[in-house]
Amino acid sequence: MKMNADGIDHYPYRIRWSEEDNEYVGTCAELPGLSWLDSTPALTLNGIQQVAREVVEDMRKHGETMPGVFVQERSCQ
Repeated sequence: MKMNADGIDHYPYRIRWSEEDNEYVGTCAELPGLSWLDSTPALTLNGIQQVAREVVEDMRKHGETMPGVFVQERSCQ
């Protein structure tokens, strides 16, 4: 799988409202241990992408295999 320099552009992110936390929660299925809480969807997306970037950089540094994308976007024509 070809990725950009930081390795996170092809990962889909999910942003949802959490009643329990009273904040938005950002997650990435390919990196299941990660989440980010913030007050707006935009801040939440930015936060989860930054955490994902840091994890990917650490994985590369330690020679670990990058997780592939679980869901591929397809066009219906």
